[in-house]
Amino acid sequence: MIRRSTAAQVTGGSSYMRVKRAFALILAAATLTVGGLTTTATPAAAAAPCNAATLCLWEKANFVQLSLTSKSTAICVSLTYDSIGSHFVDGIGSYANNLPVKVDVYGVEDLSTRHLVYQGTISPGRFSSSVSNTTFGRQGMACMGGASPYV
Repeated sequence: MIRRSTAAQVTGGSSYMRVKRAFALILAAATLTVGGLTTTATPAAAAAPCNAATLCLWEKANFVQLSLTSKSTAICVSLTYDSIGSHFVDGIGSYANNLPVKVDVYGVEDLSTRHLVYQGTISPGRFSSSVSNTTFGRQGMACMGGASPYV
């Protein structure tokens, strides 16, 4: 004997079961989304030993000799001996920007004039273990969030 399905069985059962199944799917999707958000690190945080919401500058490549950290998002900080105990004589060797703002870097290209020159920007979430420009930030300033060194 051939058994025929009823309309309720073909369409997925009662409306109560359809609602229950839909709720279970939504709950599973939400769990996966939240789980993914809590385990995802920012690119800079994943690559460099720098805290969240912090700018970290090292004098040497490969994140060696951490010389400056800042949580400020609207200030310029000097990279000379007088302000932080470090000269950044050879410039910034490596960096990680975990701030939500860009960091403009100024350096002294001619030590006889001590004139600051804009040298580049470190965007939010960016890092480098080895800066190719050997004078990047040399005895200069790092300005967060659009702050100007000329004030």
